[in-house]
Amino acid sequence: MHSTSHKSVYFILLITLITVSLAGCAKSAEDSSIGSEYDSPAIFSDGRPSIGPTVENETVTNVDIESQTRISLKIRSGSIKLTCTDQGQLQIIEKWWLKGPTSQERLKELLEESKKTLETTSMSINIEREANEEPLYRQTVQMELIVPEAIKQIDIDAENSSIQLSGFDEMHTIDLRVGKGAVDVEQCSSKRFGVSVDEGNIRMKDILGFGLYECGRGDILLSRVKGAVELKSVSGNTLIEESEGKLYCDISTGSLTVKDSDIGQDSMLYASSGSICADFAKAGIMGGCKLMAAKGDIQLNLPKDGAAWSLVAKSTKGRVKDKMDPKPETLETLSSGEVHCDVGGGGPLIDIYVDDGDITLE
Repeated sequence: MHSTSHKSVYFILLITLITVSLAGCAKSAEDSSIGSEYDSPAIFSDGRPSIGPTVENETVTNVDIESQTRISLKIRSGSIKLTCTDQGQLQIIEKWWLKGPTSQERLKELLEESKKTLETTSMSINIEREANEEPLYRQTVQMELIVPEAIKQIDIDAENSSIQLSGFDEMHTIDLRVGKGAVDVEQCSSKRFGVSVDEGNIRMKDILGFGLYECGRGDILLSRVKGAVELKSVSGNTLIEESEGKLYCDISTGSLTVKDSDIGQDSMLYASSGSICADFAKAGIMGGCKLMAAKGDIQLNLPKDGAAWSLVAKSTKGRVKDKMDPKPETLETLSSGEVHCDVGGGGPLIDIYVDDGDITLE
């Protein structure tokens, strides 16, 4: 009798725990949906455990632009969206969430006590947002900056964030640094872009200007980028498409793909231990280009349609696979395994070297 009673109690407890768990999952899904209007990969928090109730707050701050030309933003965690306006005010729209093991009243007090600093100088507007330091509390910030055209420099330093920019024209510098998260920039022009992500993805689309792109662990997409590019990837896949300018790309592992792009003179594509695939057939090259791999394969789709170019290809411990159709009349393979030719009377030199791996020519 007692055994049956105990089983009933355990069954009720089990049903209760499952119900609470499902409610928690539903709440988590509801929390994550707050970023949908930003069209962002995720809402990044400070990564602490989620225990207890949640409070939220929204603030709108307007700052008059006088002689300032620079915005500097430092944030621990959250989602950041920046768009351009022809108005004379900077508008900062922030949504705050704080979750922790205490009452809602106390959470509201802690949220108000969070550091919200904004400093204005004659040259810049400096914004700093820090997460609550209480253990077992999780704070999330969703921030939107509507930036006047008078601002010509943007500098963002974030530990755990997603950053989106769009619609900025004729900027001097755009510098974005993220520890863990994502950077998404679209339809912007600047004399210099500096984008660095330790862990996460970089996406640049419809960009005009010189760019420095660094990604530790994650993927990089450069689409319709015009301007010289210096790129470094430690681990991940990199795709450059429909772009124009000189490339200096250095990948440690993973893959590097270049297609439908006009490659500037003296470009360099290098892989320490990874693969390179370059398609020069549709757009071609505007000047000499080097492709090198210490350990990995290189696949090259060579220019067509009567283009003039020269080729040297060599692999020390691998093979050069000739799949060109039609084959150039000047194609010659030396005893060392080196392949070279001049097409259309010769032109920009495509210089390919692999130490340990194969080269495929198509």
